[in-house]
Amino acid sequence: MDLRNFLVLAKKDTYASGRPAEKLSDGWEGYRFVSSIGTEEWVYEDKFYVKSNNIIGRELVSLNGTLEWGMNYCGNIIKAALAPDIPEESIWTCLKNALSNVTIERPYRGPNVFREGDIEYKCGEIGSIDGFTGMERMRAKGIKEVYNLAFNGGKL
Repeated sequence: MDLRNFLVLAKKDTYASGRPAEKLSDGWEGYRFVSSIGTEEWVYEDKFYVKSNNIIGRELVSLNGTLEWGMNYCGNIIKAALAPDIPEESIWTCLKNALSNVTIERPYRGPNVFREGDIEYKCGEIGSIDGFTGMERMRAKGIKEVYNLAFNGGKL
């Protein structure tokens, strides 16, 4: 297995799966995914902190106990932009559904464009899996930006 394939498996099995995160003793939340094939043991950890409508976190991948790859992210839901007919929960649901469409070609976040009802998700990045920076955004009804998140990372 290579890093790209492992990232897709791990991301689809953690946050994007919709299953609840583990509550950690330090107030953070997290997911862990392990895949062992032959002599290789891949481990993915996603640890994040949510306060009100803000989120900050990091993802780490190790192979046989050696850290190989990482990504940091920070973003928020823009509550002032939400209309009564676009509840905050619909933003988080759209995000999970977009992230479940992660691909081997772009194993960072979600697809370039994803639509769910009145919400449009867009994600773009520059660089490669070795080193990258990017931004994802959501708009409601094609007008107001209701969510944004910046991310960066790469191989170690």
